[in-house]
Amino acid sequence: MTLASSPTSPADFTLRESDTLTTDADFIGVRASVDSRGFSGLTTFTIARRDVERVLVDAGKVLDGSAELAVLLGGWNDLEEYLRLQIARTRTSDQFVVRVRMATPGLRGDHWSRVDTEFVVDRGGLVGFLDALARFATRDGVASASLRGIAETIV
Repeated sequence: MTLASSPTSPADFTLRESDTLTTDADFIGVRASVDSRGFSGLTTFTIARRDVERVLVDAGKVLDGSAELAVLLGGWNDLEEYLRLQIARTRTSDQFVVRVRMATPGLRGDHWSRVDTEFVVDRGGLVGFLDALARFATRDGVASASLRGIAETIV
């Protein structure tokens, strides 16, 4: 088997409200998915709305250049984090590196399936994602927030 990807291999990261986990005024049941470089992952977890609001503030600082990194952790237990999303500045002001690590428990309690990937997103794509994420977190009629970029263009 040969794995190959083109120089413009798309990457997609999406957060949407879970059909199986509870969502209320303080917490969101989330279904997260990532598809990049021929691999994909899916996990579900519950996250506090205040944690989403915090990453929105941190990501805004990454956008304006006053911070280097914003991190969102979604769900964890003693063994693993279900989601780690990092948004970092690159050497150029109009591109950002997104790193996604997702895990979901396997059949045994000590086995986890994981996907780790990173991709580049432009300023407009990040701004659109953050706007959708803010609306998603405040229940403003948005059922998902997606971040799309190019997997093979790490700068």
